[in-house]
Order: sequence, then C-alpha cells, then structure tokens
Amino acid sequence: MKNVLFALLVALSISACGGESPTPPKDVKDIDSKITKVDQAKVDGKSVMRVTMKLNGLSASADVFSAGSEMLNISKEIVKYFPKQAGDEVHFVLVADLVDKYGNKSEAGVLEIPYATNELKKINFESSSFTGWNLLNLSQEVTLLHPVGREFIREFCKDESNAKYADTFCTNTINL
Repeated sequence: MKNVLFALLVALSISACGGESPTPPKDVKDIDSKITKVDQAKVDGKSVMRVTMKLNGLSASADVFSAGSEMLNISKEIVKYFPKQAGDEVHFVLVADLVDKYGNKSEAGVLEIPYATNELKKINFESSSFTGWNLLNLSQEVTLLHPVGREFIREFCKDESNAKYADTFCTNTINL
C-alpha cells in the first residue's frame, strides 16, 4: 500500500510539474497556486525572498515530498523570471493545516527551508535527473517554525526512499 501511495505521489508530482508556464508569470505568486504570500526581507545583512506555500495536507511524509517537487518548479521560475527579486537567498515557508487536542483547526508555518540563490542558479532545471530530493539536499539550515515540523521531518525521513535520496536533508534536519 505504501509503495502504491508513493507511486501515485510521484505521478501526481510529475503531472503537476507541467513544465514551464505558457506565459511568463507577472508576479512570483502567479507561479503556483500553492503560493500564498511572497515578501522580501533583510536577514543578517542578506536580501531574502520568502515564499510561503500551503502544503497538500495528505500526510507529513507526502507533504514534504510534494513540497520538494513544488519548490523545484517554483525555483526554476524564480531563477528564470525574477532573478533580481530573488536576492541573496530564497526561503520557502511551508504552511500546514493543524488541529489541536480540542479539535480546533488552524494554519501555521511548520518549516522554513532556505536556499542560496547562487546555488539555485547552478541547477540544470531541464535535467530530469535533478529532483525535489536533490533540491532538499541543497537546503541550508532548515528552521523549525512549529513543533509539528519535527513530525513532518521524522515521517518524511522514515520512508526508505526519502531517506536514501534526500539523505543530506534528513541527516541535517532529523535532530531539529
């Protein structure tokens, strides 16, 4: 069952990629419907583009896997159409639906995954061998924004394929 779910997620991620936008996006937020907010900030003297995106809400593992593919597609468009706005770094804030022990629903950022823009520019986005796993491996120091972010990382890295192909990401984040 787990392998079937994984294969379905891979197929959905590939079909969701769809390649380039038919027309160039007017704004970073237009790149993907999962992007809820884009802002610019100065962090430690660096210019940072912060891209906030909503997770699918399937499962912790599936959400991080899908986010890797979505961040790859978004990064491609940012590098191509908005290189100056990207600044020194691009940070992805992953937002999840949460339910507390009383059944109250809320949304919160759970992880912030940063990338150096100069590293993103080195990626051969046309290569099918560079995947969301590879992008996760390029991430800099991931920030835990909510305690449930640990569960997302733990569940993602517990999966054998994710642990194998996103090994650097898992090694660097498992102890957050």
